[in-house]
Amino acid sequence: MTMDSCVVQRLRQHGIDIVFPSSATRRQQLHDIIISELSHNIFTEKSKLFYVETILLMKNEQHCDGIVLGCTEIPSLIKQSDVPQIPVLDTTTIHVQFAAEYQVGRVQVESILPPKGDK
Repeated sequence: MTMDSCVVQRLRQHGIDIVFPSSATRRQQLHDIIISELSHNIFTEKSKLFYVETILLMKNEQHCDGIVLGCTEIPSLIKQSDVPQIPVLDTTTIHVQFAAEYQVGRVQVESILPPKGDK
């Protein structure tokens, strides 16, 4: 999930505070791992530890209540059991669950739209 993505803007419209790793160098390293490793099905312990360290830094320094794994490749590297100290949200799973619930009529798209009047 990029910092300027429409998803970030939509979450903010719902009153959710969004933060990213505070260090530009760390953000770049996370991106590089996705591009050079995860997108090529390369999953190393070193990269996993870097992601776990980043998540714990965000929890402790930025007081995050949860971590969104906003890229489809990250959940192949990081699982909830790797960071039991903080909820980890896998956006791919969330999207699939919502689509299935929508298909069977259990939820409506309107339930996730931003409040009226917000753009």
